[in-house]
Amino acid sequence: MKLFTKEYYKRRGPFITLIIFIIMIFAVVYFLLDFGEDIKEGETTTTYFQYNSIPNDSIARKIFNKIYFSLTTLTTLGFGDIHPIHPISQSIVAFQTFSIFILISELVR
Repeated sequence: MKLFTKEYYKRRGPFITLIIFIIMIFAVVYFLLDFGEDIKEGETTTTYFQYNSIPNDSIARKIFNKIYFSLTTLTTLGFGDIHPIHPISQSIVAFQTFSIFILISELVR
């Protein structure tokens, strides 16, 4: 099967759409966890996440950080610049990783 053909997108289109949907759903969940939290000058933690040298001071940055975190969790890279520190956020990240493993194994099958 050649890449970038109509047949390719017909077979893989729902999978690609599902991946984007999962990234956005978990990004929204992560954003809602930190919604009311303000990081003060010099601090790097909120109740649920640790931000190592990543600015998280505006709504736009918070949204981008959550999409970025969801994407790195989805790809299982986990750079370590954002990581969960609360059991609730750790459980959600584990669930996202597990659901992606199931999805990718279904793709390979």
